[in-house]
Amino acid sequence: ASPKPVKKEKQNTKPKSPALEREVSDLEKKIADKERQAEQMEEEMAKPEHSSNLDKLNELNDQLEKLRKEISALTESWEEKMMELES
Repeated sequence: ASPKPVKKEKQNTKPKSPALEREVSDLEKKIADKERQAEQMEEEMAKPEHSSNLDKLNELNDQLEKLRKEISALTESWEEKMMELES
């Protein structure tokens, strides 16, 4: 006896929202841009000329923390939009 064919579950055929997909894409670009800025900030902080300049290091660190918070907020928004797309 040959095995019975496995029934495939119906795929969710709900059309994806182009506007939502565009939002996800925009968020991905913003996240990548902010991550690049954070990397540059870290490189700037590592420069020897800043090692003895506490004021400059604090300023750079504040900017880096701000970028990290922005990345976190953007990532959270991206995750929410992805959940909407997948539902």
